[in-house]
Amino acid sequence: MGLFNINKLTNNLADYIDTKVELVKLDTQEQIIKAVIVMFELLIVVVIVTIVMVFLNLTLAYYLNSVLGGSYIGFMIVAGVHLMLLALLWLKKRAIRRGFEHTMYQMITQTEKKDSNEKERKQQPKRLPE
Repeated sequence: MGLFNINKLTNNLADYIDTKVELVKLDTQEQIIKAVIVMFELLIVVVIVTIVMVFLNLTLAYYLNSVLGGSYIGFMIVAGVHLMLLALLWLKKRAIRRGFEHTMYQMITQTEKKDSNEKERKQQPKRLPE
């Protein structure tokens, strides 16, 4: 009788471990899907902002050309400003990367907190109105 209980216990333990592994896999997949969705939304915003910036920069370059009376000086000024911004971004790339990593970490942990709060709310018994 004791051997039967040990076999049953080991089978139950194996089933429990398999269930936990599946749960971790599903949670990981959910987190990856949420991260991909956030990245896709960010990509859409970046593309739209880039298009707007291109047109604004062209407008500024043509305006500077008309004000300064040249045919290319406005484009050179705008290009110079962009080169300075690029150099600044290059110098600050570590800080930018750290900020981005921090933001992504906060988004993931915030999502986990929301999910755990929703699970707790679902597990609590509903109160009947008095």
